[in-house]
Amino acid sequence: MCLHALARAQTRYGQVPQAGVATAVPGDALHFSFESAWWVFNLVANYAYGRYSVVSADISAHVVAQEAAFFAATATLEQKAAAAYKSNPETVVPMLTEFSVATGDQLVKDWLSLFTTLFTRYRDGFINTPDLPVCAPGQKKGCTGRPIPKSAETGYPSPWYGRIATECGDHCEVGETHPRTPRVPSALSCCLPPPVLRKAWHCPASCHFEC
Repeated sequence: MCLHALARAQTRYGQVPQAGVATAVPGDALHFSFESAWWVFNLVANYAYGRYSVVSADISAHVVAQEAAFFAATATLEQKAAAAYKSNPETVVPMLTEFSVATGDQLVKDWLSLFTTLFTRYRDGFINTPDLPVCAPGQKKGCTGRPIPKSAETGYPSPWYGRIATECGDHCEVGETHPRTPRVPSALSCCLPPPVLRKAWHCPASCHFEC
């Protein structure tokens, strides 16, 4: 028996141990399913395409942790399978298949959890991290009643700013030769801000009340 029956099925962001004799590995590339490893891996991959510089470190750390766990688990399994093959060879194939299916199913759950974490943390072009912990029962200071993120802007890549400046040319310049036109908001919007903002916004003199 070849103890390397655990072939490593390569994915976009890592490798999943799969037994070469497994008989129950599902998959469908034409119909989306949250239970399909191919689709869940692609959720993470396609989310990373446009924000690789921001999310790649989180994904790489997840890959390293998963692969370390796989190496440890497969080493234990190979020893167990080798011992079983000497005494009862018929049990080895079901053993490897069960391990492969269970490992794959758990990885799909873990990778879907990774996607939801990435989507929550990096949504809307921000990096969202916890600001204060949620209050424990009876706690009233240094905490919040519900999770409130601390959001930091990530901006756009430097090449994007350069392209916009090149394509826009003089039209986008702001300076002494291209003074900005004062903003003249509607009467309704002038009623909403406090006086200091109404002055900065060049509101009409007739707008002197708060809504």
